[in-house]
Amino acid sequence: MKSNAKADAMTKHFTRHEDARPEVMNNGITKRILSYDESLMVEELVFEEGAQSNVHSHTPVQIPYVKSGVFAFTAGGETFVLQEGDTAYMAPDEPHCVKCLEAGTLVVAFSPVREDYL
Repeated sequence: MKSNAKADAMTKHFTRHEDARPEVMNNGITKRILSYDESLMVEELVFEEGAQSNVHSHTPVQIPYVKSGVFAFTAGGETFVLQEGDTAYMAPDEPHCVKCLEAGTLVVAFSPVREDYL
């Protein structure tokens, strides 16, 4: 199997939670980048109750999984309240945002990788 040097340089095969550097974002959100390669990235977002993102968009597809808590997601002109075990889908370049209604954690997959996060 031939190695792709660019992909190998951008691959993080294993990530222990304790080794993932927490980055405190705005408004009570803490982000940890977990494993990734050039085609897929997984991050963890921990929200305090009431924390919310600004309306934004990005090229990578985004699929958040609600690990715990209750969240109001807005995408595609609709708002849905999701809780533990639920998922959402944000299409490329689609404006979206999330508000935390009950403190919790999201596990978010992006495809391809969000290079701006590295």
